[in-house]
Amino acid sequence: MSAVTRRIALAIVFAIQIAGIAWARIGPTRYLSWAPYDQISFYRIDADRQGVPLSDGDIAARYRLPAAGRENRSIDHVLLAVAQYERTYGRDDGVRVRVAYRVNGGAEQVWTPTP
Repeated sequence: MSAVTRRIALAIVFAIQIAGIAWARIGPTRYLSWAPYDQISFYRIDADRQGVPLSDGDIAARYRLPAAGRENRSIDHVLLAVAQYERTYGRDDGVRVRVAYRVNGGAEQVWTPTP
């Protein structure tokens, strides 16, 4: 590999990293951010099918998240996981979902996925 090719490859790697950091600073999930994102959220996922509540185990299996827990990054990680499942695999299940959460000890907020 020539010196010019190595420099081009290095420049591309750094450009991708810089683009990822820039996107992480403005995006809701911040997966690629090197800077700490200290947002502590506590959440509770409640779901029911035809009025019958899903158990905590059913919710954990469905979303691959605990039914209640703590998210140390952005609450959007939890909300995006639930929304993605409901848009794809669970779209025909007739399950109603509600996520109650608090960010940094603030007021409780409630989120429901849009159909």
